[in-house]
Amino acid sequence: MICKGVKPKFYFISGSGNKNYFSKKNLSKISKSLNKEQKKYDIRLCGGDTTFSNKLSFTIISMGYYNPILKIGIDNFFSGCKESGVNGVIIADIPNTELEIIQETSNKYNIETIPLVPLNASDRTVEHACKIGQGFIYCVSVLGVTGTREQLSKDLNKKVNQVSKFSDVPVAVGFGISKNSHIKELKNYADAAVIGSAIIDVISYSENNEIDNVVKFIKGLLK
Repeated sequence: MICKGVKPKFYFISGSGNKNYFSKKNLSKISKSLNKEQKKYDIRLCGGDTTFSNKLSFTIISMGYYNPILKIGIDNFFSGCKESGVNGVIIADIPNTELEIIQETSNKYNIETIPLVPLNASDRTVEHACKIGQGFIYCVSVLGVTGTREQLSKDLNKKVNQVSKFSDVPVAVGFGISKNSHIKELKNYADAAVIGSAIIDVISYSENNEIDNVVKFIKGLLK
């Protein structure tokens, strides 16, 4: 996630199914490779496997769907997040009215829950999301599924500004963010950008040197 401010912060969230990619060894290598950029931009990397999070210096945000959480059990899920060192949760398909209900459990374990706001959200929906928002508000940049996009929606600026008026926490934009031009545009009106699918694509298309390719891609976004 790329945040504006006196000193920008960069959090990259990825949920690759390749558990080995997010091993302690590989995460440490990424952190070392970005050491120079960390000093310049205060970069934090967030991976999908939280097993080693207590031994790592960056924030962990878990992103997924509601049904597996219901199957595990809400209390079991958040207690597991706490034990694994997870700091926040994004549940992509949960209505914010339902998210507010489960916050009673997540707050018990000090896990922040991050609401999503779609482009076509009503004023009432926006205000409610900002009221219950923790960590940051996640503005969805497209009407549809996630995946890389050539251009951002022309309505995105207006929606982010609308959310910012009601929000006391940073406003992030995600879904389809994959280019340096996207980051440059978002810096004009958003607090942060969330990159997921684009990083997973880099991993998927890499025959080898996946970590080096991810580092190169991230640095390219920051130019």
